[in-house]
Amino acid sequence: MKTLTMRSTIAVAALVVAAGSASAQTYKADIPMSFRAGNTQMAAGSYDFQVVTSSGRAYVAVQKADGSNTAMLLPIPGSDAPKAWQKERKPKISFNCLGRTCTLGRLWNGRDVFVYEFPARKLPPAEAERLAVVTVGLTRAD
Repeated sequence: MKTLTMRSTIAVAALVVAAGSASAQTYKADIPMSFRAGNTQMAAGSYDFQVVTSSGRAYVAVQKADGSNTAMLLPIPGSDAPKAWQKERKPKISFNCLGRTCTLGRLWNGRDVFVYEFPARKLPPAEAERLAVVTVGLTRAD
């Protein structure tokens, strides 16, 4: 299973690099807590989020600013950005946190109506009630 995950990550990375010139947006954020991005555990710190679109498909690369941690993600079709986000018109990223465990949830570029959503495990109703959402502002880097 680990080999399959590694091969998939490498394949997606190669695709993102190859498609990088198609359309790319980079954002920066200081994340105050550790979090999961896909299957990768990320420590608190400064991160770059690069959204690459090629042939109508978006890919998101999450990389710690010092280069020590990277995750490649395939977002799923998302819903509309919250009205408060749309009113503010600033890029944002949100995390779903249950206790001390946070997972990357959504990324919004500050312009489009939709958000990029990232897959997460389905929570039982009792846990879903305890879920907190942490929102962090992004800075456009390009």
